[in-house]
Amino acid sequence: MRLARSWHRIVRRIGVSAVVLLVFLEISIRAVTNTLFVFDVEVRDPLVGGIPKPGVSIRHPTKWYRMTAVENGTRWNGSGSIAGEAAFALAVGDSFTFGADVSDEETWPAALERETGRRVVNAGVAGFGLDQTVLRAEQLVGMYRPEFVIVSFIADDIGPTEWARQVGSKPYFVIDEQGNLEFHAMPVVERSILQRILAVSMRLRALGVSNSTRILVVGQPQVPDETPDNLETNHGILECAKRNNLDALNLCLVLQALPDAARRDLYFPNHGHMTPAGNALVAKEIARVLR
Repeated sequence: MRLARSWHRIVRRIGVSAVVLLVFLEISIRAVTNTLFVFDVEVRDPLVGGIPKPGVSIRHPTKWYRMTAVENGTRWNGSGSIAGEAAFALAVGDSFTFGADVSDEETWPAALERETGRRVVNAGVAGFGLDQTVLRAEQLVGMYRPEFVIVSFIADDIGPTEWARQVGSKPYFVIDEQGNLEFHAMPVVERSILQRILAVSMRLRALGVSNSTRILVVGQPQVPDETPDNLETNHGILECAKRNNLDALNLCLVLQALPDAARRDLYFPNHGHMTPAGNALVAKEIARVLR
């Protein structure tokens, strides 16, 4: 009996010690990553869905990159970023624009700001479909009055235009004959990819005309070796953009011209997004078009 009680005490002490250690590790990681008192990094926008919560600055606990959200849920461009002047460019898009897996100063909008010496606003949001990207541009263009709106997309951004969920819950839209993107409470009405692309291009053309700003549509490859279907989707969107008098840049073609090893070095091997070097290349190609 005495031996059994001693064994039970030892087991309890080990259990308590393990819990204390786990709590200590949790607090330590949150302290190092500036997330000690941060449990919500997203806010719900009634029009476009979830966007980064302004004022949040965290460091990823394992990948160690820093993410800082500023006004209107836009992303900070790091130390030395240009502020207090009219925006040269407003960048909208998904996680490739936002800069998933890299620090604030390593995104392509931040690199573009350094490349041009002009202010670039990073309004990309991870998980956005192309519909949300267009609505985000319409939402912010009047606030920043940019000379350019850069609309970046990957092929997988087309499907979510009629989904009710992506990374999290999101508005979904159907496109009417006038190209309007509106909330829809009934079951989704299926439209062809071509119809959706045409409607989005018309909407972007109207945005540029009404705000006297140039629209640059940028097709980004989401992997080093794109599938034929994704290349076709990318090409189709950019052709529709050109027919609507929008500027277009096909980065799939730029990357295809690189040697295999060089192209693959532009992406993280395990999680698919672009490395700082990949984002720097994107910024250089965009700057070349804007000049």
